[in-house]
Amino acid sequence: MTRLRFFACEACETVYALPESPASGEPCADCAGTLREITGALGGDAYFAPNTIDDG
Repeated sequence: MTRLRFFACEACETVYALPESPASGEPCADCAGTLREITGALGGDAYFAPNTIDDG
């Protein structure tokens, strides 16, 4: 399974999940802003997993 990497546009804050880095200098598809990788800033995979514990 390919691990996704996450990139955010510095101008419009759109987030992209891609299996690899965009081509060097590839702009945001929405506003042509600069993409910055945020994978390491998000934490572990559990951040994206649904909560399966019944709290109530």
